[in-house]
Amino acid sequence: MDVVRFKRSEEILIDREVAALRVMLLLRFVYVSITMVSTIFIGKSLWEKFVTGSISTAILLETPIFLWLLARRRSLATVGYLGLFTDILFLNALPFVWYQSVGGEAVLPAYMVKHPNTMVFALLLIIGHGLAGRTLYPALMTLGAVLQYAIVFGYAALDPRTVFSSDFVSHITGPTISLEFMISCVGTMCAAGALLTWNANRVSRSLRRAVSQEVQAMLLSRYFSPGVQDELLRQAEDPLGGNARRQNIVALFTDLRGFTALSESAAPEEVASWLREYHQRMVAIVFQHGGVLDKFLGDGMLATFGAPRPQGDETRRAARAALAMRDALPELNASRAARGLPLLRQGVGLHFGPAIVGNVGVPERLEYTVLGDTVNVASRLQSLCKDLGRDLLLSGEVFSELEPALQSRFEMLGAQNLRGRDGSVIVYAARDP
Repeated sequence: MDVVRFKRSEEILIDREVAALRVMLLLRFVYVSITMVSTIFIGKSLWEKFVTGSISTAILLETPIFLWLLARRRSLATVGYLGLFTDILFLNALPFVWYQSVGGEAVLPAYMVKHPNTMVFALLLIIGHGLAGRTLYPALMTLGAVLQYAIVFGYAALDPRTVFSSDFVSHITGPTISLEFMISCVGTMCAAGALLTWNANRVSRSLRRAVSQEVQAMLLSRYFSPGVQDELLRQAEDPLGGNARRQNIVALFTDLRGFTALSESAAPEEVASWLREYHQRMVAIVFQHGGVLDKFLGDGMLATFGAPRPQGDETRRAARAALAMRDALPELNASRAARGLPLLRQGVGLHFGPAIVGNVGVPERLEYTVLGDTVNVASRLQSLCKDLGRDLLLSGEVFSELEPALQSRFEMLGAQNLRGRDGSVIVYAARDP
């Protein structure tokens, strides 16, 4: 079941990442297009227009390739990291393009450090990659932005014309560079990147946990009533996990009598419809009495009471459920008769005793079930219904646990031998209404 949960979680995380990468592709397309168009109209030189246009065109040509990969849900990490690398290169190239376009070495390199678009563009990319699915995206984009600041600051610091000052006003309006202002800018980017990285990690873990709980609830709904599901999910992160264990349970087997003969003259779709109608009614009764659906067995089923958590009243609930099944069949048959369908007959067997309860199988295919002699005896009692001409039998182990009011609804048939089992079992049958 861990494998099932993991695969389901990964599918939803992949869906989220594909959607986020598409948003990032749209964002990249928009900012590159705006940069290219604005450069064409307000660029300072043909060199700036050519370089910016070439870089922008190359990036835009990536977009349909990335969209094709996303549509096929392939190479998501490649799309994400190549896009990230593209953004970092673009972010680092722009200040130098702008610097060369206004005169290059004739202009103080402090121009690159103080260009108004640099930090805004860097923060935009950090935020965009913070939405792109993987925890590393905003972290790496932040490192790329810090690298860009370090490169332009280092380039400016090496120029002998550069003057450093602690005056923020002079940094903005004059030729000097404020180291403190630079540190505050880098600190802002790092704080934004750290927050978005933490949030991406938190969202990913929360989504995995939510999906895991959803899958657990889906799996539990196959076996347990809604009330039991809620209790199990409150008690443990993996209510069906762990090794199988030994505990006392009541096993309840049902089987439709003569159903094979009925099926021979009906279409498979009609047979499936009959079974669905029968099973729906009987499973609802099992769930109403706090039982667990173990499995369907052709035209019958196995249900248990007292698993996965013993509650002390499993025999009473199992007996009441069996009696309710017995009472429900005439109602179902009345509905079938009105539709011109053949009537159904069932046998029900119950036994109380120790069994192995839990997940069995291999990691790729686990099944929650019960094993042991208790289950075998219940199955044999159900088969004995046909031989004795009864529709509900239970063992003395079940009968002895019932309160007098319930015991009065059964009569003793004495010791009975069960096929394939040494020794006899005290058997009780439900009294006719």
